[in-house]
Amino acid sequence: MSDEQQIRLRDGEARELARSSFEHPIVLEAGAGTGKTATLVARVLTWCLGPGWARAAEDLTISRGGDADARIFADEVAVRVADRIAAITFTERAAAEMKERIARGFAAVLRGEGIVGLELERFEEPLEILTVRAKHLLAVLDHFFVGTIHAFCRRLLAQYALPAGVHPGFVVDADEGMSNSLIEDVLADRLQEVYGDPGDENLLALAAMGWGPAEIVEALGELIRGGVPAEALAHDPYAPELVKQAASELAAPLEAFIGLAAGPLAEGKGNLNAARSVLEALGTLATRLANVSEAGELRDLALEVDVKRLREWGEGKLNKTESKALAGIEDEVQAAAAPLAARIRHLQSLDPDLLPRACVALRELLGNVQARLRAEGIETFAALLRDTRDLLAGDEVLRGHVRQRFDQLLVDEFQDTDPVQYEIIEYLALDGPSFERPGLFLIGDPKQSIYGWRGADLGAYARFIARVKDEGGEIHSLQVNFRSVPAILSEV
Repeated sequence: MSDEQQIRLRDGEARELARSSFEHPIVLEAGAGTGKTATLVARVLTWCLGPGWARAAEDLTISRGGDADARIFADEVAVRVADRIAAITFTERAAAEMKERIARGFAAVLRGEGIVGLELERFEEPLEILTVRAKHLLAVLDHFFVGTIHAFCRRLLAQYALPAGVHPGFVVDADEGMSNSLIEDVLADRLQEVYGDPGDENLLALAAMGWGPAEIVEALGELIRGGVPAEALAHDPYAPELVKQAASELAAPLEAFIGLAAGPLAEGKGNLNAARSVLEALGTLATRLANVSEAGELRDLALEVDVKRLREWGEGKLNKTESKALAGIEDEVQAAAAPLAARIRHLQSLDPDLLPRACVALRELLGNVQARLRAEGIETFAALLRDTRDLLAGDEVLRGHVRQRFDQLLVDEFQDTDPVQYEIIEYLALDGPSFERPGLFLIGDPKQSIYGWRGADLGAYARFIARVKDEGGEIHSLQVNFRSVPAILSEV
């Protein structure tokens, strides 16, 4: 069997498991063009038409003492099946497309047709039963939750507003207009007190550094958008243990990149002086990291690195001599350089004079803004996530109740998840007794994260995958790309 045939065989097995295996959590790593959305849709349809329908019918039969009108019963089974599925993705556009494809899938089954990734012959049930079920499921499409993580959290908080401690009539500040207005109001109320005589020592010091009211408003907005609680500003952001932690977290990706690129660049021919200078600076940084405990020292070391060139490598921008020296490992260099450049660029921006004063000065203002937001029932996107996480974390009984409301939890584009979102999914699908947990299906491509600016953390991704494995989960991958393999395209 050729390598290509083996790849296609493993790919087919992964697709079948993703479609029809519901006993354990499944993570499907898949890039663009591999048919990942089609696979997710096929899984939803398989569950709804097969084991999900059977489970819902059994539960309803038990609740009715074994007696139910068949026609009404089918309607109620369909509602129960749909109500107990949540499919989460990270853009509203993707959610709308997914729901449309699920609807088209049920419509195809109603006509007696399969869809990509779903052959009706694979079902145990005869076609006439599948078409009846598809008809009822089509009629209750509005009961399926297919949406963003923020929409999911909004729905959950609305249902559990009291235990969550949120305003029962809360509104979501989607365009940030309400929170920005509140920030300006809070600062205006304090303006004379803060900048008058004697004034606030730290804010006056910030003003001397060029941080006036406009910059304070911008900083408060960033903190609100990031979901940073006011109490987090009570700690020294550059405490020695935190600086050591930052240095430690940089060590592994730094050494990995050096190990990957240093040899080929050292042995390469042609003018590679600029590239070698970058590697030399990275090497110096690597050897001195273990002894760093002050933010200023860490910043100065990072500033020795030409992060602009490193970022260009992360974007795949190699010159001819670099491409020749790195032939065969260009993709690996690009994948390693991008996150490393981002980390080093962050360290270069450390400001030991500004940030500690800013934390002290902003803490009270941020607390006032957050108190006003909560009192007026305004939820930012960050607050939706944080309040949902806190709701689930704070009450084990409630957490179990929420878990048992779902049979299947599906998450698309999982690599674009931030640590708070990981916690929410973990509480729902990997915590508590196994009989309470919904089935978990995740699709992600750690090489394709597009939301680093939103807090997506590939280290957190790896840790979450490890937790899935610990809970008996399976990791599979789709390797056949239908957009770029002509031999495959000709057969599809």
